Amino acid sequence: MFRKFFLLIAAVLLGVTSVASSDQTTILHREIKLSGEKLVEVKIEFGAGELKIGKAQGKVLFDADFEYPKEKLQPVVEYSKENSVGQLKLSMERKDEGTHWKDFKNTWNLRFTNKVPLSFDIEMGANKADLDFSEFKVKKLNIETGASKTTLRFNRPNKEVMEELKLAVGAAKLRAEGLGNANFKQMCFQGGVGTYTLDFRGDLRQKARVDISMGLGQLTLLIPKEVGAKIDASGVSLCVFSVGGFEKQDKTYINESYGKTEAELIIHLECGLGSINIESVNNKGGD
Repeated sequence: MFRKFFLLIAAVLLGVTSVASSDQTTILHREIKLSGEKLVEVKIEFGAGELKIGKAQGKVLFDADFEYPKEKLQPVVEYSKENSVGQLKLSMERKDEGTHWKDFKNTWNLRFTNKVPLSFDIEMGANKADLDFSEFKVKKLNIETGASKTTLRFNRPNKEVMEELKLAVGAAKLRAEGLGNANFKQMCFQGGVGTYTLDFRGDLRQKARVDISMGLGQLTLLIPKEVGAKIDASGVSLCVFSVGGFEKQDKTYINESYGKTEAELIIHLECGLGSINIESVNNKGGD
């Protein structure tokens, strides 16, 4: 315990902090240097506002700018390292419980290293989020959102095998792009009453299972023609369901590439009163 506490204090001292204030908001800059980590576990608890994730430059583990109302909020950055595993937690301390989130500006611009593997656990409330994991080595990604508008991107192949990708989305709008580049083994998506697009284009390199559960939302799946795909729709009952570019076999659908490619998508669907639209698209360029 003492060792871990010492490393926490040391990491904070190694980081760089600067603050600039105005009448409305305060801008806080935080930076933590790399110090031999082999894995970093990141926990983000973001109540409301605007959240951005991107790549840091140089020999930096974490680099961030927080813009927030100092009378109402305080960002909290906690970092420790033990046995070459870093643990970074980002949260916010709310000073005025009587103030609604929509009454002020709260923006986090977070940048992470692409030099070591990362594991992300992200909880978001009522916010707008632009989450770009294109440059990272992601081992695990878990995202839970409330009433948010979120864009999730993997524009380039993930250099790590992702053991698990979990998305739990409420009354929100979500677009996840380049999921084929995420290099996941298992993906789980749970949707509520929002509008969602899951785009599986990219460089899929293995057999991957996708479990999808829908409530009252509207979901669009974009499946590349060049990747073998099998869809089990036995869990679809009252859901409005449409599929293009697949051959139907009872309650199962397969595309022309199924059984012909080493990488495959095996998708299991469960849907209540929502709607699911599945489109067969070109893996490169337009649909």
